[in-house]
Parts: sequence; C-alpha cells; structure tokens
Amino acid sequence: MSPAYQSFPPFQPVHPGPSVKEDQEHLGTLAMRFRGTRDAAERTDIAAEYGATVARLIGSRAWDEAPPPEDQLPRDSMPGEYFTYWSGHAPRS
Repeated sequence: MSPAYQSFPPFQPVHPGPSVKEDQEHLGTLAMRFRGTRDAAERTDIAAEYGATVARLIGSRAWDEAPPPEDQLPRDSMPGEYFTYWSGHAPRS
C-alpha cells in the first residue's frame, strides 16, 4: 500500500441524526418538561435544547407542519427562528 493511503483514518459510517418526525416529537417532550418545572436554570436549558431542535428542523428543509400549541413553549421562550420560519409558511389545509 502506498504511504498516501496509510494516512487516512478507517471509514466510519455517519449516523444521519434524528428524523424530522423524531425532532417534532422531541419538541413536545421538551415543552412538557418546560411546563413541569419552575426552576429558571432548567427552563433556560430546556429552551436552549428546544431552539437547537427547531434549528435542526429548519435545516432539514422538510419541516412542513407547525407544532400544536401544547408542543410549544411560552411565546417569550420560543426561539426567534421559529417565528421567522413559520411567518413565511401558509397554514396547511
């Protein structure tokens, strides 16, 4: 084997990450956890994870259904990207 080929690491399969459906369900789980605690630090952590999940859903370009109200955080804790994204989408009929 030539020296150039010996410098590459062995092939590692890449996990594609959660599906859109899994991420949508995760939003509901996070919203439930948020409503279940009054601890400000925990709520901040949950809101950050919610924001990361929203960013992943937006990045998928396959998020075509806004979560129902029970799967959302209070308006002041929702990530701004959520409102930007959904303001450009017509409601599904």
